[in-house]
Amino acid sequence: MNTLKNCLRYVLLALPLLFFACKDKDPGPDTDDVVYVGSVDKKLYALDAATGSKKWEFLTGGTVYNDAAFSNGVVYVGSYDTKLYALDATTGTKKWEFTTGGQIYSSPAVSNGVVYVGSYDTKLYALDAATGTGKWVFLAGGRIRSSPVVSNGIVYIGSDDFKVYALDAATGTKKWEFLTGAPIDASPIISNGIVYVGSIDKKLYAIDATIGTKKWEFLTGGNIYGTAAVSNGVVYVGSFDGKCYALDATTGAKKWDYTSSPSVSGYGVSVANGIVYFAGNTGGKQYALDAATGTKKWELATVGSTYYSTVSNGVFYAGSSDGKLYVTDAVTGTGKWTFSGGAFTGKPCVVTKQGKVVRGNPGD
Repeated sequence: MNTLKNCLRYVLLALPLLFFACKDKDPGPDTDDVVYVGSVDKKLYALDAATGSKKWEFLTGGTVYNDAAFSNGVVYVGSYDTKLYALDATTGTKKWEFTTGGQIYSSPAVSNGVVYVGSYDTKLYALDAATGTGKWVFLAGGRIRSSPVVSNGIVYIGSDDFKVYALDAATGTKKWEFLTGAPIDASPIISNGIVYVGSIDKKLYAIDATIGTKKWEFLTGGNIYGTAAVSNGVVYVGSFDGKCYALDATTGAKKWDYTSSPSVSGYGVSVANGIVYFAGNTGGKQYALDAATGTKKWELATVGSTYYSTVSNGVFYAGSSDGKLYVTDAVTGTGKWTFSGGAFTGKPCVVTKQGKVVRGNPGD
């Protein structure tokens, strides 16, 4: 009997230890883990987000102008060698490649096990993300430099034929098309049932995402090559007139504009935590502006052209044609590290330790 009592006592004493041992470990705050960025030196780089040290690199057969995409442990990237590559995100080992009929400037998008990418051969391709097997192809009327965006089972894409297309994501069937006044280099973004896209006709368009009718348009003073960003009911866009514009997302009414100094060709924008990040392109600067007022908070000077940026977990990532990727504190602009490779023109793709993917704006 004493032996039984002693056994029960040890079991009861051990229960708290078993309880705490079985509890899930608190993952703590999410932090950035890996940055994937392509370069004109034909490579895709995987970098440690904390230090900038290189984890691996993958050499394609042509210039990599576009952004990488990440899904389920695989990184997808297109190249001017006409191919889309699927790489193991941890090792950089190639899983498959798919050859299109033209150079790839468009960035891939992945949704529901399908990867979508445009090509200079005027086609948008839908491929099985696991195998690279083709599912469908849509033929546009011009080169595709714009990048696809998938929302609510619809793929949106712009083309050099002046048009924005809305396609059924499963079949490629066209739902509608919208004609602008010039080729479309910028990529569409979707917010609250509205498609926002810039054109080389100097205008930003707001289009009903379901039926393709125009809600409003806004004329800037220069061509729009960069993708816009939307936050808190405001759409932000850069123009080659050297300005960043803040517009009411519902009406298109201008709230403010910021002119770079000296005035340069404006390009892509990102927005996070009340700050708009505006690429000055030919002036080699990235500007951080107050999202509500347009007041400059800080600027980053490079010695090359800048195009896009990504903001994640309070960290700002931006490439330049000077061959460097710059990483700073997103609030203060204080430098954290730089990485030297070839010229970087796309948005860095950041994957956090908890698996969140950020390419441009948080939530993208």
